[in-house]
Amino acid sequence: MLSDPQRHCIVKSEEFKRALESLAVVKQPPQPLTGEDYGWLLDFLASLRAALTDRGLRPRDMVDVQTFIWIGDRDYTPDELGKTKSSERAKAPAEVAAAVLIEDLAEIEREVPDITEREQLAKARVGQGRFRADVTTKWGRGEVCALTGIAISEMLVASHIKPWRDSENHERLDPMNGLLLAAHADRLFDRYLMSFKKTNGEYVCVVHPRLRLEAKRAGIADGAKLSVEQLGLSDERRFEKYMNEHLAKHLELIENEQPEA
Repeated sequence: MLSDPQRHCIVKSEEFKRALESLAVVKQPPQPLTGEDYGWLLDFLASLRAALTDRGLRPRDMVDVQTFIWIGDRDYTPDELGKTKSSERAKAPAEVAAAVLIEDLAEIEREVPDITEREQLAKARVGQGRFRADVTTKWGRGEVCALTGIAISEMLVASHIKPWRDSENHERLDPMNGLLLAAHADRLFDRYLMSFKKTNGEYVCVVHPRLRLEAKRAGIADGAKLSVEQLGLSDERRFEKYMNEHLAKHLELIENEQPEA
């Protein structure tokens, strides 16, 4: 994969199993993958890549295609964070949320007549294109995860702070409604297992209590600071508004998981 990401991918068996069952309506064999199975998975990814390209997303390589599966999969948890008990994890059904993404893209095609705006919104939906470029420019750190410092562009996603479905079109393209995060941090952030709290003019990372130890091992430290010094007053106010809403949902999630007295 490292030498030829145009043709190869990282094998994540459980994620492929759910993706195949949801998108290809086939079941993956229960036994460990063989070389022949790997070739079959590559054919599946090639077909998915073609489908994404047809919708204007233009994935650069197999890493982009596989990231589509990981981001869309509600049950995906990075290896470092996958040790929590199943009873403690989100009780979403074992299905791929790619259907939701496709539905959102179809909605864009139906409701946005301007071709340029339609393409911008479609790419913004998956954290790419102009939205990603604007988020990167506003934060002024280049292609670097705002939290972990990871600088591998293929691992980075421009995450929406206010969820796509709750946003107006101008909010969906607003770079202050975004953070450039590594894929594993993006998953925690997207599920409100991590947020940022403004304290003394700085934004401090807050991680769900039950995940703090494992998250720290994955480079996501509770208490890590997010600098906003480079943002103008208007930008920082919009960012604060989006983040306050996100933090409220993070705290609500923790509160709802507390055992009853």
